Amino acid sequence: MESVTLKALQFYRKDVQKRYDKIDAIVNGKHGAGLAEVYQQANGLMQSGIKTAADHKKLEDLAAKEKRLKADLKRSCDSRNTDKWCDLKIELEEIDREIANISWREGMRHG
Repeated sequence: MESVTLKALQFYRKDVQKRYDKIDAIVNGKHGAGLAEVYQQANGLMQSGIKTAADHKKLEDLAAKEKRLKADLKRSCDSRNTDKWCDLKIELEEIDREIANISWREGMRHG
């Protein structure tokens, strides 16, 4: 039977993992590659000529996507996000180590 401490740590770990995953997507996202793709698509559209309302709409959508990706790229370079990412990574490692220690001690008691 798992101890209350172990269950609490496992529950807390899930919360920390969610926060880590969110900041990891910002810090390690491939925003530059996304921007290159947007520019390539916009260039192709402009080369072929904007002839229809659908072409114009596609160009507007690409502009909005470019704006989002640039904001994401800026956030990925923010040292506060990098610091938070490092802090959460260390916290996850510490929690994992403590979970392993408690699991091992409980296994020794019951085994």
